[in-house]
Amino acid sequence: MLAIALLLVAMAQACPARGPQFISVATDAEGGFEAARPALQVLVIGKPDGSAVVLTRTRDGVVKRGVLKSFDALAGKLSGVFALPQEKEHGMSDAYGLERSFHVHLKDRCWEHDPPGGCVRDEPKISPTAAEKASFAKLTGIVTGLTSVATTSSNEDAWSKALKSIGG
Repeated sequence: MLAIALLLVAMAQACPARGPQFISVATDAEGGFEAARPALQVLVIGKPDGSAVVLTRTRDGVVKRGVLKSFDALAGKLSGVFALPQEKEHGMSDAYGLERSFHVHLKDRCWEHDPPGGCVRDEPKISPTAAEKASFAKLTGIVTGLTSVATTSSNEDAWSKALKSIGG
């Protein structure tokens, strides 16, 4: 569990100008003394041929895999994320109020939001409007909706390899 929290913080601190294109969402990751394992994690990694690998992992460790025909089509649906305000310090507050992490790394652009995973919380430094919060919910919902694409059973090793491929 601590490894997941550290991974999310590491991903939040590293937003490379170039690197693998990926999108990830983790839901319901509110923790207490120790960070909780998210209820659902969705990781979409763009491939050179324009398609994408979709991996999902549930809190109880069920990993599934699928293929998305067009990473660019998904990226286009999510491009509105770059207009949303984001915290400079990730993992300290949840300005969007949904306990969802959201990472979008597209070519030379990144946008990231990480709610606290443990018991330490600060007041948000940003104040998203109701419309911005609704947009955040809609955009993360598009990604979590990809669970319908990931239908083939996989394993924790595949999840770990995918994280390594994006620098996690």
